[in-house]
Amino acid sequence: ILPWKNQIAFENLISSKRAKQYASIPKDEICFFDRSAIDCVAYLKVNNLETSAEILDVIKNCEFNSNVFYTPIWKEIYTNDSERKEDIEKAKIIENFLLSTYQYFGYTLIEIPKLTIEEREDFILSKI
Repeated sequence: ILPWKNQIAFENLISSKRAKQYASIPKDEICFFDRSAIDCVAYLKVNNLETSAEILDVIKNCEFNSNVFYTPIWKEIYTNDSERKEDIEKAKIIENFLLSTYQYFGYTLIEIPKLTIEEREDFILSKI
């Protein structure tokens, strides 16, 4: 399933995979996720598509920490490839939808500064 051919089916599939990933983690460990089903909602919103009940169920059943770390668009390292087809302007629009969607679901956003990898790691660890 490709998002540009059937985005709703694609986002349903992705949210299902994210739910399985979430369910597989040990409950007594700290784990980081780079995405959640909330991203699926944001990507649907970008294209004025409705969120399915399946995605909303996944969101309801996957409780994350209320703080969400995010990295803003970083022009100096932004590149396109076979998976990332959007130009940087479209990526900024998607970023705004992602941020507002996480806020809608009650998450507090913490921007990770544009630092070295080690400094970003230290920043994140200082916030948990």
